[in-house]
Amino acid sequence: MKPVNTKSVNADSAGTMPIMGGFGCRLMAAALLIYFAPVLAIVAFLLKCESRGPVLVHRRHAGGVELWEFRTVALGHNGGSDGFGSGCTGLGVFLLESRLAKLPRLFNLLAGEVSMAALLE
Repeated sequence: MKPVNTKSVNADSAGTMPIMGGFGCRLMAAALLIYFAPVLAIVAFLLKCESRGPVLVHRRHAGGVELWEFRTVALGHNGGSDGFGSGCTGLGVFLLESRLAKLPRLFNLLAGEVSMAALLE
């Protein structure tokens, strides 16, 4: 009897089995965006009231992928490597600590630019 090669059965390069396919991830993203729409709207409103500038920004992450996130620093400042730079706003600190700043990454998932695992980093 031959041993079964599990890497050839819908496995990624690391040999792990994917949790969801592309369509499943997009469907999950759409459902989560609908569920979290009120939170997204409230955070966007608060960011707009707190300071001028865009509510969402692109942040380049590993692999060269640009992911959407809520802006956490005031205009003209660059955040530190951990996001808590000198220009971090009061709301920005809360968004980073609660991880709500990463909630707009669901738009990247919906567009098929990233997988579900990229949202968890």
